[in-house]
Amino acid sequence: MPTKALQFGGGNFLRAFIPGHLDLDITVVKPTPQGDYAELRAQDGRYQVVTRGVLNGATVDRVDVINRVKAVVHPYNDWAGFLATAEDGDIDTVISNTTEAGIKFTPEAWVEDACPTEFPAKLCRWLYRRFEHFSGGAQSGVVLLPCELIENNGDRLLEAVLAYAAHWELSAGFQTWLKDHTVVANTLVDRIVSGYPENAAELRPRLGFDDALLTVAEPYSIFVVEGPAELKERLPLTTGHNVVFT
Repeated sequence: MPTKALQFGGGNFLRAFIPGHLDLDITVVKPTPQGDYAELRAQDGRYQVVTRGVLNGATVDRVDVINRVKAVVHPYNDWAGFLATAEDGDIDTVISNTTEAGIKFTPEAWVEDACPTEFPAKLCRWLYRRFEHFSGGAQSGVVLLPCELIENNGDRLLEAVLAYAAHWELSAGFQTWLKDHTVVANTLVDRIVSGYPENAAELRPRLGFDDALLTVAEPYSIFVVEGPAELKERLPLTTGHNVVFT
């Protein structure tokens, strides 16, 4: 299947949350310079999620193999490779879970062949490459789904991206394209993800393979998406999970 989403961040929460709600193949972007998601690369993007707890009065205890991550890109080490993903017409969704403090505008110089520091700056450069590559076509617009836990996270992310566009004096056409053809949702996400289990050795007989990325989550989750009505039809949702559109 073609990759349909670019995902900034590959930590425990997103690994356990996104596959349960969105039916997407994903390219994961390393949002910080430290590390390189070596385990995710070594396991070809495959990992396992243990879901255990109580849901609707019933005990849940299962292991799911997740095979949604198709590529990993490190923009600090491969800036050209990161920008090249903007030219992929199959990608139509951008997901993020970087840091709550990271959705902000901090003035940075435009360095042609180097990765900027702040997440909205990286996203602005990616969107601008996409705008240029597709000549501002309406069909090249994407859906932005920030999962950072701040109020009105989508509105604040768009404000920061537009601030970088103005700071770097990018074309008025690009800013119009952003406003007219980029759908930015405010979201609220909730799921308890406790990470690598202390009893991993006891779980090993139930696992399909030795997994450095094994993570544990409670069965309850909720994904609230605030945006235009078209999102409900546009997003490829999985069935049976708690997604609320408003």
